[in-house]
Amino acid sequence: GLTRLKSLDIGPSKITDATVKELGKLTMLTHLDVWQTGVTDQAVSDLKTFSRLQEVNLRRTAVTDARLPELNTLQRLQKIDVRETKTTSEGRRALRAALPNATVLPWPEPTEK
Repeated sequence: GLTRLKSLDIGPSKITDATVKELGKLTMLTHLDVWQTGVTDQAVSDLKTFSRLQEVNLRRTAVTDARLPELNTLQRLQKIDVRETKTTSEGRRALRAALPNATVLPWPEPTEK
């Protein structure tokens, strides 16, 4: 069944944090793409249930720095895309420091105006 699903791309769409919470049942998921959706910091918290997650695309969502540290427990993460979100360069730097084997986009950091 779907519980063996390893990759899921559901962006762009109108999914919300509640959808991400429901996806927590997909314990084999290694790639999750929810770009340009209605997810927020709550969804970032719910990502902790995806212990096998290697890549997550949160581009063009309402994610902020508030819950980024919760991703630190996902040591298998290799790529985290938070371009065009409400995250700051400071929050992304902290995430890079906590997960040195992961690429955190945008990289290099855009020049702040």
